[in-house]
Amino acid sequence: MHLLSNKIEFEPYKMWHIYYGYTRPDTDFVYIHIPKNASTWGINIFKNHLNFDQTVEWSIKEIKDKKFICFLRDPVSRWLSGISEYLTQNHNSTLLDEKQVFDLIFDAVVFDPHTFPQSFYLQDLKPSVNLHFFSMDDVNFNMNVITYVQKNIKNIEIPNFPKSNVMSSQTGRQQCYMIIKKTLMGNKKYKQKLSEYLKSDFKLFEQLNLPVIIKL
Repeated sequence: MHLLSNKIEFEPYKMWHIYYGYTRPDTDFVYIHIPKNASTWGINIFKNHLNFDQTVEWSIKEIKDKKFICFLRDPVSRWLSGISEYLTQNHNSTLLDEKQVFDLIFDAVVFDPHTFPQSFYLQDLKPSVNLHFFSMDDVNFNMNVITYVQKNIKNIEIPNFPKSNVMSSQTGRQQCYMIIKKTLMGNKKYKQKLSEYLKSDFKLFEQLNLPVIIKL
């Protein structure tokens, strides 16, 4: 039995039934932490620079009169980044030398919060009412976030989002990403599996008029 096979029964929606983010008592804003969506930068801005030091775990519908802020990312690109992080942190990326591993990956699809759909973290929110989102695929992502924060929350100096992709300095993770992407795009069955899994994210992007960069 392969090392990854014990992950197939993983049930994220039963284990992660809450969402979490950062806020502070004197603000109407909550920053929603979505793993793999510039979350290190987001936490640095909201927690370290804006003093959003109150970590909240909640069912979103239980919080009233709040404005939620989140970063969104192309669904397929984010999943590829998430599965690459999972494999390089928890296993050896040389596992990808074995063909059967790809069947295991795409049979399970979800392994940890880095591979959950983004829509999972936004359940119960109405984008047109109380959600302000920023697309990481927008060339002006960095400036859009900084401008909004300075105008609506606090006019302070905020560090820029690192221009170079974090994975560029993590050779194993970048190689893992490229290998899985190439295998995915060349396999109809894998594309169908991932497309079905990410359908809630694709629907979210359609509702928000966001382009899907990597099409399956």
